[in-house]
Amino acid sequence: MWVAPQGFSVERMDEFYGILDEQPAWLTGLVFGPQVRVSLPELRARTPKRYPIRRYPDITHSRHAQYPVPNWDLPMPSPKAARSSTRARSTRPTSTACSMMTPSAS
Repeated sequence: MWVAPQGFSVERMDEFYGILDEQPAWLTGLVFGPQVRVSLPELRARTPKRYPIRRYPDITHSRHAQYPVPNWDLPMPSPKAARSSTRARSTRPTSTACSMMTPSAS
């Protein structure tokens, strides 16, 4: 099993280090990515050498990410802007939208 200590509080990290010190057989290695409280060098120093550490960067979020894309070209408005402008322009009654999703009897 690979474990990522993402989002761990200081207390949870201390508990996690205690588990690592026991060198459990079920643990294959660690994953380092966004929201890990310590740096990669610090995690390596605190982890027994038998456990490899995989780097798992956040490359799936292009605007708000560990590695944001600079000067991102937005051909369309952001999802938040699109939602608000859609609500303002929509004149179709909700009942019509719901009935369009219901299979017809014909």
